[in-house]
Amino acid sequence: MASNNLNAADINGSTIASLLKQRIQKRQKDESQIVQQKISPAAVIGLEKQNVQDLRLIIINEVSNVTASKLGKLSRLFSEVLQSPDQFFGGILVLLVGDFNQKEPVGGILATTSLIKKVKNEIGHSKDTTNSEHRMKKKQKLSIETTTPSLLDANCHNVVSDNNLGCNILAASRWFELTEAERSKDTNHNNNIDSFYNGNPI
Repeated sequence: MASNNLNAADINGSTIASLLKQRIQKRQKDESQIVQQKISPAAVIGLEKQNVQDLRLIIINEVSNVTASKLGKLSRLFSEVLQSPDQFFGGILVLLVGDFNQKEPVGGILATTSLIKKVKNEIGHSKDTTNSEHRMKKKQKLSIETTTPSLLDANCHNVVSDNNLGCNILAASRWFELTEAERSKDTNHNNNIDSFYNGNPI
């Protein structure tokens, strides 16, 4: 699967929006601040019909176009269908493919940027733990009970948020860096791309 039609077609897959049964809607605030959106019943039914119990591997192409929040929500969908709430994607292995040295997703931020913000947030709050547990429990209760998207006032990395779940998925992933370009055999083109990534003049 992938974020858009072209990337999904490359792997003969479907779009994430179609799996989640998402509709186009006006974005009110940064997606990373949304705590946890309710999963569409239609999305659950649609995935159940695809016999995902027999699925052994999920491939997400061009993952740089997928926000941490969307990654988290997608994981919750599979976990709900497979009735495995404590496992990422219901326990199915996931292969994330992409290049984070690109522009951020439309209307969102790179998932790796969300992960960095989460780490900085945890470091910044590590010294102030007096009332943090009480505040976190209160926010968790509000987040779980609401049936509509709920926004946090201060901490966008609430432990039950889709954004936080997506960050945890990235943190638990095993990362591989590909150092050879197989698609392009044009040496000059590859050198220009490398220079662009490293901030050198082309």
